[in-house]
Formats: sequence, C-alpha cells, structure tokens
Amino acid sequence: MRRCWRACMQKVILLSKWKVVISSFKTAVSTPTAIDRKIVSALEKVSQVLRTLAWKKATEQSINPIQLQILLFLLQHPEQQVSVSLLSGTFNISKASISDTIKLLERKMLIEKVYDPSDSRKFTIQLLAKGRKSALEAALFDRALLSGIGEMAAIDKENLFSALSQLLHNLYRVNVISHQRMCQTCQHYRKKENLHYCNLLQQYMAVAVLQIDCPEHLAQL
Repeated sequence: MRRCWRACMQKVILLSKWKVVISSFKTAVSTPTAIDRKIVSALEKVSQVLRTLAWKKATEQSINPIQLQILLFLLQHPEQQVSVSLLSGTFNISKASISDTIKLLERKMLIEKVYDPSDSRKFTIQLLAKGRKSALEAALFDRALLSGIGEMAAIDKENLFSALSQLLHNLYRVNVISHQRMCQTCQHYRKKENLHYCNLLQQYMAVAVLQIDCPEHLAQL
C-alpha cells in the first residue's frame, strides 16, 4: 500500500504542471465550478509539499530531484528493463534531459548501463550498490506526507485514492499524461456489476488494491 501511495503521490507532482490545462478542458461541464478550482488548488498545494520534501532529501544526497526520482523508480521496479524511453514517458521529461541525467548518475557511480549484446546502441539502466543505498535512504523523503495520510480514516484514504485514480485516468484519456500502467488502462481490467475485476487474477478487486503502476500491465488497444 505504501508503494502504491508513493507512486500515486509522484503523479500528483505532474498534475501541478498542468493546472492551466486542467482548468481549460472542454468536458461535459462547460465551465469549471468553484469546487473544481478548489480541487486543483489543493492538488497544487500537495505538489508543493512533495517538491519541498524532495528538494530537501535530494540536497542531503547531493543530487537533484529528478535524479532522486530516477533512483527511486529503479529501486521500486527491479523487475523492469528500465530504458531512457520508459523514464521519459513516466516522468514526462524529454529523452535528451533523461539521457543527461543518466550520464550524471553514472559519473556518480550510482547506476550503470547494461548494453544489449545484439545492438550496442541500446541499453537498460540499473542501480549499483552505492545507488541502491542512496535510493533506500532517499525513499524516506515522503515520511511527513505519509504521516499525514496515516491519520486519515480508512474510508477517507480509499475515497481519496479512488478519486485520484479516476483523475489520472481522465488525464490519460485526453493525452495530458502518458504511460499510465494503471488498472483502468489495462487489457486485463473489466468493470463487472460496477465492481473492479482483473481477468489476469480472475478476481474482483477492492479499491485499495487497484494498481496505478502495475508490472503486469498490458495497454488497451
């Protein structure tokens, strides 16, 4: 659950960059209501908290926030073949900027490139021992936010997660954000009797176990 919340909160950081876009969407509601704008403002404030916490932890690690995010992504996705393209899509950052960041992390001996034996131009990225140690320490950057979430009632946590998941799905559908490996965009996902169902697991899923970054994700065609 902690990993799921961290991934969800990382996505909230991206939402702040799209405040103007969110406010101007042409949806079934022609004009944003007062509560719509309050939600956007609240998301922006949460993203400010995350940026502040990330900057503080990154400074302690002698890295910058995007380097911190990449280290955390590598730590949290050991099963994946992480490439520049994957990181670019995940963080909505240009491939050129990701490549520059990878070079800096490589110089710091935090990560290494693993080249494809059949094509020397292709490589994946993985943590070195020093990078894993740094990532494990950096992973504590959001403790203050998790503490605040921890004080919420279970039903409030579930409702908040459900709302954020739906918002991310809506933004994905209108191409504001990309590369979402969430249940609602997966071929395995179905809605049965207004309940969430996974064909891969062949079972219904409670809101609390829905994924927003699933390693088994297959994008819908």
